[in-house]
This record gives sequence, structure tokens and C-alpha cells, in this order.
Amino acid sequence: MARGKVQMRRIENTTSQQVTFSKRWTGLLKKVYELSVLGNAKVAVIIFSQKGRLHEFSSNSKIRKTIDRYCRSTNDAATYQANMEQYILEAIRTMSWILLNRRNPTDGGSARAKSEQH
Repeated sequence: MARGKVQMRRIENTTSQQVTFSKRWTGLLKKVYELSVLGNAKVAVIIFSQKGRLHEFSSNSKIRKTIDRYCRSTNDAATYQANMEQYILEAIRTMSWILLNRRNPTDGGSARAKSEQH
């Protein structure tokens, strides 16, 4: 017999919230562990419960290693994105200059000079 779809809404009963958190946390840990083993992935999960308790899992011996790797990765991505944005702006400027200064083969003048005449 199949279970019905769970409606996603906040559970008002505090006891039910804690039971659901515990069960879902256990299920999440199982899936994360399977992903780390079967996919040879480095994973880390950090969750703070409603009461402020820290729940964590890391496939490394120390969660800090995974967090440091994440920070390096996001910094590298931000640097890459900034470099790409700069490259695109330079390409746009170059293409704009080429288009403005392109010679029209029929009149021997530049597009810019022709537009300035009118």
C-alpha cells in the first residue's frame, strides 16, 4: 500500500515537529552517506534545530576541511565570474569600436564619419 503525498506546511505541534525532525534527519543522513560512498563525493551537512542544537555530518574526518574547500571553491568561482565579466565588457568595447570605425566599401568613408555628416 502506497503512502499519500505529504502536504508541505509547518507542523504546529511541537512534539510532532521534533519527531518529524528526528526521522527526516535520520533519512537525510542515510542518503548523504550513500551519496558519499557510492558517488565518492565529499559532503557536509550542517543543520541547526529549532532549539538551536547543531546537527552535522561530514564524509571527511573533519567537517572543517569540507567547509574550507567550499570557501575556496566559491572564491574561485567569484574570481572567475569577475574575470569573465571584464572579458565580456572588453569584447563589447572592441566590437563597438570596430563597428563604429568600419569602412564602408561603397563610399570609402567610415560609418562614424558618415553618421557625423548628417
